[in-house]
Amino acid sequence: MALSAIDMNALAQRLARLDEVKGRSLWADARLRFGRNKAAMAGVGLLVLCLAFAAFGQAISPYSYDYIDFTIMGHAAEMGAPDWAKGYYFGVDDQGRDLFARAAMGTRISLYVGVVGTAISVLVGTLYGAVAGYVGGWIDGLMMRLVDVLLAIPFMFVLILLLVMFGKSLGVLLIGIGFLSWPSMARIVRGQTLTLKSREYIEAAQATGVPAFRIILRHIVPNLLGIVIVYATLLVPDIILTESFISFLGLGVQEPQTSLGALISEGAKTMRYGTLWQLGFPMLFFIMTMFAFYFIGDGLRDALDPKDR
Repeated sequence: MALSAIDMNALAQRLARLDEVKGRSLWADARLRFGRNKAAMAGVGLLVLCLAFAAFGQAISPYSYDYIDFTIMGHAAEMGAPDWAKGYYFGVDDQGRDLFARAAMGTRISLYVGVVGTAISVLVGTLYGAVAGYVGGWIDGLMMRLVDVLLAIPFMFVLILLLVMFGKSLGVLLIGIGFLSWPSMARIVRGQTLTLKSREYIEAAQATGVPAFRIILRHIVPNLLGIVIVYATLLVPDIILTESFISFLGLGVQEPQTSLGALISEGAKTMRYGTLWQLGFPMLFFIMTMFAFYFIGDGLRDALDPKDR
């Protein structure tokens, strides 16, 4: 029975779609799935907005973050409200400093701490967990018991103790957060490595005499990138939240620099005087940053989940 022209066109379109699906890599498929996620794309938009504000906010403001207007200092409730004519887009804090420039710096430092702290945590946790899972045996048991001990120690208490002992600086805060938040990453990577090391390509590499560390770097770690990326995007807001809490207590970033947590702390102290802009604008960018990373993390988790393919 001969096919009509319409049937031939429909068949050709179906074959083209099949060829497209067959020729698409897993990463390309994940990218398409991520692009269809409206919440994830909204998170990307929020993150781009926060990054642009952090990068160019101080350049837009006519005042530097440490400039003090002595005519307003101590009178923020009466004279420090947002005033576009004077260039105070977000108003002035109780010390007479431009809140727009300080919010831009606070967003930049909070994002910097979150990204760098996450990078340290992911690097240490991934290598540690991959080595423990691949080697196995008593070495794996010993390494995991160390992780259990570290997880049992109160994270915030140790971080505060480090800041008190070694000084309240951004460097100590970064190192403390990064090296104290890797155990959870190590446990996740170790569990995935136990599954991967029984695959055929790993056994083939072992049979040909490839060194263990090269197998870990070339075969184990690249196949963990999906879960590592998802965990990293969800870890960034947790580290920003930790930094904000530490700065809220006055132990984080020190003057004249600032962070979103420090700005929120200052705004909360002066809130009773009616200077709601001191709390509202830093809180706005803090919430936007949190939602952005959580939406992106959820979107990546859905896009890279093999169960949904």
